[in-house]
Amino acid sequence: MEDRVETAAQARTGASWDRRALVTAVAPLVLFSTVAGVLAVGAGALASLWVPGTEARAVVWMAVTTLVATGAGLWWGLNPGHRTP
Repeated sequence: MEDRVETAAQARTGASWDRRALVTAVAPLVLFSTVAGVLAVGAGALASLWVPGTEARAVVWMAVTTLVATGAGLWWGLNPGHRTP
């Protein structure tokens, strides 16, 4: 049953779905996103240590993490060297 569904989907879209090619194409993005996320959370945690108030620490942590992650996402999205064929 799955073969018929997959064949019909390929016929409709005109695409050949090769799982290995898809995983290979997406692997750099997954690696980059994982590393950027860990670094963003770490940068947020370090920045929050500089804030004297405990309530403000959470806000600084969230803000710095969001800014670093957004910057990494924009860098990946706007950098033409990372386009998949």
